[in-house]
Amino acid sequence: MVTADRSPRDIVRTSGRRHDVQARLDSQFTTPINAAHFALMDAMSVDAMASWMVRRKLRMMCRYEYHNNPLFMGVTDTYADYVIGTGPKLQVASNDEKLNDRIESLFKDWAEEVSLSNKLHGSCAATCYNGEGFLLLRDNPGLDNPVKLDLFDIEADQVTSPLFGMYPAEYPDQYFDGVVLDPWGQPRIYHILRQHPGAFGAFVILGYVFDPWPASNVIHDYRRIRPGQQRGLPNMLPALPNFANLRRLGLAVVLSAENAAKWGITVETPAPAGYQEEPKGYDENGQPIYSADMMDASWEMEYGAMNTLPAGTKANMLKPEQPGANYDTLVNIEFGSIGRAIGMPLFLVSLDARQANMSSAYVAMQPYGKRIRSERKRYDRILNLRIWKQFIREAYLSGLLPSSRAIPDDPTQIPHSWTWDRVNDHADPVKVSTAAQNRIDSGITSRRQEAADLSLDLDEQDQMAADDYGVSIEEYRYGLFQAMLTRRGNVAPEAAGPDKPEGGNKKPAPNRQAQDEEID
Repeated sequence: MVTADRSPRDIVRTSGRRHDVQARLDSQFTTPINAAHFALMDAMSVDAMASWMVRRKLRMMCRYEYHNNPLFMGVTDTYADYVIGTGPKLQVASNDEKLNDRIESLFKDWAEEVSLSNKLHGSCAATCYNGEGFLLLRDNPGLDNPVKLDLFDIEADQVTSPLFGMYPAEYPDQYFDGVVLDPWGQPRIYHILRQHPGAFGAFVILGYVFDPWPASNVIHDYRRIRPGQQRGLPNMLPALPNFANLRRLGLAVVLSAENAAKWGITVETPAPAGYQEEPKGYDENGQPIYSADMMDASWEMEYGAMNTLPAGTKANMLKPEQPGANYDTLVNIEFGSIGRAIGMPLFLVSLDARQANMSSAYVAMQPYGKRIRSERKRYDRILNLRIWKQFIREAYLSGLLPSSRAIPDDPTQIPHSWTWDRVNDHADPVKVSTAAQNRIDSGITSRRQEAADLSLDLDEQDQMAADDYGVSIEEYRYGLFQAMLTRRGNVAPEAAGPDKPEGGNKKPAPNRQAQDEEID
């Protein structure tokens, strides 16, 4: 008994008995029911599990499905369309507007010539069927743009060791299939074959010749799913059985319908239960002859004509039983499993919105929007660490930037940000614009942030609007400022006017990223 002078611990100590707690996790046991399911489980690391031969086979399987299955290709391309879209847009936010405009213009022209959006789109799609995309940064004197940096895309098959996955002794624990790590576990060198292993003819000569590329010149695009992972696995890998299930289900349904359609008409001779027909006669061997023996096994029916049948018979047709009543449900289950591999909602996998309404589409797009933002955050890092650094340094050293105090000693430190296309738009644009206006008027967000959400440059839009009205950009912005205060029921301060616009034409530092996630 627990009293004021005896705690539960004292009672346990003085009881003289020891109570052993026996606890377990039911899932730790292999039973006859789950033995087959867990038969291939192992304790291997992700790199040991995803060896060179394993990844090679998985790439071939996924690429085969990609090239021969319109659903696989469509889901993959739609995923890349959402993540990359028309490509990233650079917005520079230094204190010098002329410098900002010059850098943005240079990058836009360069990205157009090197097909940056197309190559990022291809790399993103490759993460679905290859598991990873690779882009090499190198000089290309043939470019018309004064910045000669170029992107060269290769397949994952070319990034491998000359020994095809075997571990040289000089790289213990710091080498995995073409990726050489530094002592801190970061990629330092990539071994890249000069020719694709599957190329015709040329691989026999150049296939085993490789070049070591510094990691700073290699964009390695893959989604890390386990700690310590150095090479990517296809995003659509878990969904491969679902594609096979859909193919088998579709073929079975078509075959069943075909078999039913192949039969023209069957002739039935009705008879009561237990009826025994009297023979119509006997053949030369004395065997009885019945009505069925006197009918032809089959006969041709004239198209569009009325045909007579033997007396006492009835014509029937086979009734097709496929697709069954649950066919759509089974297909949607497989579609849903495929979409879960990349967070894509069911109506985007099937491109069929008949079962979706405004509310369900809004809810279903939320996790997909988060997946897209997560992927774009990874691409922001790629752009900042690889492309931006080399682009701005080359532009600076080549004298392509105007003289400005806004340029720091390290030009890569010029404040900038990346904007992307919106994931989706609301079906009612009035609601979207009203919500954006309320956010701006209440001070929750700014016009620049709202423009970034739409992948627009606010300065360009304001300048074009000011030109349309025949006023300066300062006068145009002051008019918007007055309109906002009027909506809020305030009066514009006297200090603010066309000659003294609040905030001027200066861009703020990019301390916020565009929120382009949802159907509002």
